[in-house]
Amino acid sequence: MSGSSELDRCDATDDGGGAYLYLSTVFILPGSSVHDSRAIWGAGGGVYVAGSELYVHGDIDGNDAVDGGGLYVTLSSGIDSNASLMGSATVTQNTASNRGGGIFVQGTATQIQTFDDALIQGNAADYGGGIYTVWGGGVRLHERTHVSGNHATSQGGGVFASWSDNLEITGAGIGAIEIDNNTSD
Repeated sequence: MSGSSELDRCDATDDGGGAYLYLSTVFILPGSSVHDSRAIWGAGGGVYVAGSELYVHGDIDGNDAVDGGGLYVTLSSGIDSNASLMGSATVTQNTASNRGGGIFVQGTATQIQTFDDALIQGNAADYGGGIYTVWGGGVRLHERTHVSGNHATSQGGGVFASWSDNLEITGAGIGAIEIDNNTSD
């Protein structure tokens, strides 16, 4: 997606409200967005990433799903999936009725990485308002990442890691990572 491309108000009854990526490489460039889309009974309200690479430089906002309101990143047929948020990418105001309001990451060798002023903010879910990771899904938050103002009705307002030993937070001093103002009931 380039320029001011939009995936707007798309609905899927199952997975991938805005887009379903399978064995693909996709770039969401600055000025592009996936917003106000829904995976009504499934995962990945904005984008479902299965066995694919996703590079986000734009916005994923206002999407809704059962799991992974903004992004759902998982293995497919044993093939890794990776998503990277960079260059002022935003994942904001997404909701999941279950897990991962902003981002859901699942499966060994599957990961989400953030760089350069990535913003994960104002997302909500039952577990993991900002980010939910399970079964070895990797989360790597690098310098100048902001995870703030997310909410979970149960646990993990900012980040919830379950059965996952692959959570890495790097960055100190100038360009530090900010994880703040996240809440859970």
